Amino acid sequence: MADSDRLFINHKVTAKTARQLEDPLIVVCSALPSWCYRLAGFAPFLVSFETRLALLQATCFGYSRNINYWQNLARRERRGSSNASDSTQIPLGRVQRQKVRISRHRMLESALKMLELYGTPKSILEVEYYDEVGSGIGPTLEFYATISRCLQERELGLWRDECSPVPEAHSEYVYAPHGLFPAPMDSTSVSDSTQSSEPADALPPNDRTVQLFKFAGHLISKGLIDGRILDISLNTEFWAAVQRYLLPASSIKTATPWSWAQLEAVDAQLAKSLRYLYRFVEAKNEIYTRVELSPAQLQNEIDAIRNPDDQAAIADLALDFTLPGYPSVELRQGGAEIPVTMSNIHSYIDLVAEWTLHSGVRAQVAAFCQGFDRVFSSTCLLMFTPTELCNLIGQTVADDAYWSGSALRDSIKMENGFSLESPEVCMFI
Repeated sequence: MADSDRLFINHKVTAKTARQLEDPLIVVCSALPSWCYRLAGFAPFLVSFETRLALLQATCFGYSRNINYWQNLARRERRGSSNASDSTQIPLGRVQRQKVRISRHRMLESALKMLELYGTPKSILEVEYYDEVGSGIGPTLEFYATISRCLQERELGLWRDECSPVPEAHSEYVYAPHGLFPAPMDSTSVSDSTQSSEPADALPPNDRTVQLFKFAGHLISKGLIDGRILDISLNTEFWAAVQRYLLPASSIKTATPWSWAQLEAVDAQLAKSLRYLYRFVEAKNEIYTRVELSPAQLQNEIDAIRNPDDQAAIADLALDFTLPGYPSVELRQGGAEIPVTMSNIHSYIDLVAEWTLHSGVRAQVAAFCQGFDRVFSSTCLLMFTPTELCNLIGQTVADDAYWSGSALRDSIKMENGFSLESPEVCMFI
């Protein structure tokens, strides 16, 4: 959490919320006061991130996981005392483990079917591979990492790609330095009767996209509840779009505004191009302020507008009302046949931004939330800011902070006689 965000935290409210979560009976019996939910949902900036995360785990992860968490906590406390004894403890709330074996040759198709059958919140999913002896947390973490990368393949066309395909290392994956954001599509061409049981390859392109976004939401919620690491970094504006979708309909304005900062966060090159076009709008607005001009002179001045950088006229750009980079997406009906002129350039800029940030990704966001709801309610995401969700669900691999020695020590789980002081572990770190 940034230092500026911590300025709004109310420490008394945070402490009071934390005290409610410290009582196992209240948590397990779902007897938390209603103000805890309302405060975290409508004013999350007043409560610390750690407390809101504890509230999420206590209210959304199920009874078995809560009981198991409190038992493990009590067991650690007893081990710290000199007269501790675990021999009389009755195991309660043990979370079942569902082991599933899949094939490496068709990972994505196997994962789609596997989550459909076993991706429930009642059990912890463990993955094994055919013709391999490995089992447990290692292959499971590899599964989540591999499927996360599969969803980022260029050929799927799910995400915006800031780099054109070129023969270089890792060119099969999209390039999104600021995080993944859905590629726009026309939601009117999506079938309402798409069944998740149909093979993804057998579906029309847009229906396949919707199915894969539903799967992505299901995968992320399952990884979150099972405590698995996902190698997927989503753009903050994607999480902002998810939260706008989850807000009550009465709180959403008819027209969703956009800003240059949002557009730059999604596609910096597109924002730069639209700023170039906006200079024509500014020049036209300046001419309209000159009241001494007659209507004919006004039109002549507007027709003579040139961009000061390269002296190009708007007609020289040969633009039409289709989305840049996605000619199949028309910004308005018959947009491929409508040229961009000085009279409609402002509408063109607004429509491009609107389709990039809102209209073009509405179906994908809705499918993502539907898949997320398969494990626990997606409305719980309203307790966090978009930046916090990025850090909670998908961390940026390029960030050196996640690969520091202290971060590795906190992440490594020691078993089979190894400890943090073992020579092998010290050499690894």
